[in-house]
Amino acid sequence: MQVPRSHAMEEETPRQLEVESRASKTHVKVSETQTSTGHEVDRGDKPLAARLPSRAESFAELGSLSWLNALISWLWPSFNRAVMDFVHEDLMPRLRDALPSMLRHVKCSRFTLGEKSPELGPVQVLESPHRVDLVLGVQYLSDVDISFDAGGGVSFGVRHLICNGKMCVSLRPLLQRFPVAGAVHMFFATAPQVDIEFTGLASLGHFPGIEKTIRRAVADWLNSYIVLPRSKAVLLADDVDKLEALAQQPLGVARVKVVQAKNLAGVNCHAFKEDCFTSHPYCMLSLGDCSVRTSTVYDTTSPVWPDESGAFFVVHHREQQLSVEVHGETSASLFQHSFTGFLGRFSCRIGQCLRRWPEGEPGVRRNTQKLDTSEVQRELLHVDDPVNRGVASVVDLEVQWFDFVGADAWAAVAPAVLEIKIFQGTGFPSECNAGRGLRWRTWVDEKKALVSQKGHLVSDQLRFPDLPINPRLFSVIDNLDSRQYSSKDVAQIVGITEDLVRTYLRTRDEFKSKQEQLREVQSKDDYRIPLQWFQILVHILDDFTDVSKNLSLALLDSQDGEVGRLPSMSLRSILEDSRKAEPPVRSYVLQGLPDERPGLPWLGFGISEVNPRFAKVKMDISVRIRGLRAGLLPRV
Repeated sequence: MQVPRSHAMEEETPRQLEVESRASKTHVKVSETQTSTGHEVDRGDKPLAARLPSRAESFAELGSLSWLNALISWLWPSFNRAVMDFVHEDLMPRLRDALPSMLRHVKCSRFTLGEKSPELGPVQVLESPHRVDLVLGVQYLSDVDISFDAGGGVSFGVRHLICNGKMCVSLRPLLQRFPVAGAVHMFFATAPQVDIEFTGLASLGHFPGIEKTIRRAVADWLNSYIVLPRSKAVLLADDVDKLEALAQQPLGVARVKVVQAKNLAGVNCHAFKEDCFTSHPYCMLSLGDCSVRTSTVYDTTSPVWPDESGAFFVVHHREQQLSVEVHGETSASLFQHSFTGFLGRFSCRIGQCLRRWPEGEPGVRRNTQKLDTSEVQRELLHVDDPVNRGVASVVDLEVQWFDFVGADAWAAVAPAVLEIKIFQGTGFPSECNAGRGLRWRTWVDEKKALVSQKGHLVSDQLRFPDLPINPRLFSVIDNLDSRQYSSKDVAQIVGITEDLVRTYLRTRDEFKSKQEQLREVQSKDDYRIPLQWFQILVHILDDFTDVSKNLSLALLDSQDGEVGRLPSMSLRSILEDSRKAEPPVRSYVLQGLPDERPGLPWLGFGISEVNPRFAKVKMDISVRIRGLRAGLLPRV
């Protein structure tokens, strides 16, 4: 049988040809130097160590990952079909929600990722005591063919898709036995750069901004599935702590503060100041799925932000990207008007900020960074604006690392975090976990809510018990038993003991009976499924002076609608549990939604009845408060 060859294998490089030629010559030489007795004589060649590739050459071959790229090219047709189902089930509902109402019936009429597979490389290995991370460069220049039909003769499509980023494959926790790691995680530490080339958008000209809307929907889709703090994990070992193996464990917290900026673009035109423009700058700080806006400094292009505490971000990986965007607040008055809002951006790996930036105060790193102003609309600026004159816009930043500490070692004046461990639950309707599925929304402050990933079905399929019999013999024993052979005869034919034959037949009958019972239960209308999350959500408590606040947890359906809530938990009671060695895992029953109409809580009608389909939902949750203490980013 001929094995298909990928394009990567067909296009042999001169180095490969040289190696093959050298190998063939060596083979001929060995054959010629063998005697008639078959013994090899001394050839006088170089020692084996001299003929092996050097360490640098070995790492160069490893960094190219040509073998992995060839494997991906072979698997690409199967991956194409798997992604097609995923797009129809998840991306299309998101796209319909984002598009205008007249395009809500859009459907994907044709989908293929083309023949070009992604190219991986180079690779970087990050090691720590309990995990190993492989950081892979990903470059995908695809020849996709995707068509969307919006009805009424309106259609559009995607012709080219470009994706560049760094994917991380993480093995953790490390074990001293096979399979060596408890689970494997795949994720992007920072969102990959995605560029989409559309076709047929001329038919949608009466919908301004439709291209931007589609791009944003695709980016949000990627971020919600495989960009930290979200990831795809596969459990490799059954006898490990599932939360430790499957959850994205936070490393710590980074505090980021914008100190000042200089030479920003002036975007506000003032009627009585014709010689120059000013701005009302503010900054948007982003890391992971969290974004924080600073205060606004008015009427200046060299702002100094007040002495604020800064923004706190939960860090899951040192490769995560810290992004700073400077904008000008919109100004529209009788004497003042702003033409544009974007003033520049800067981004850097959080690990680089915390390791390579100069240290100012103890534990605080500070640096001046140049802003990228290539997207500033220069034609709308004053002719003498610093950006138009080529003067660099810069921003001064401070970053500081905080380690997690227990509640006993935490000072109440320092920031704290609220850590929610979502385990698993029972009683969920099976039909409700399609699409984006069932997720948990948690919040103390409504403006800083977090949403978990989709719950995964705990397999309810029965597994045949392990027996000291080769599974290949099962069908043979079944065939002989159907022909009414005795256990003694079956044992002699298959070569096992008679007791093992009886044990297998008895176990088989019991297993079939349980399968029938399970199918009967699953066919009933009130059948419910178990779901598991094994995820950690972390809320930053900037101001922890008020412990009377409550933590709320709501269950969301695939349309982001609330179907019920767990009982609220006060921060005071959570703090008391946090002082214990390990906060307990408690089971909570789903309740109805609170009715916020005036007067109803006073009349005793504060909570509505839960949807009957979710009346049996019970969830395992663990919550604790952890303190923060200034420290150093863990080394790898």
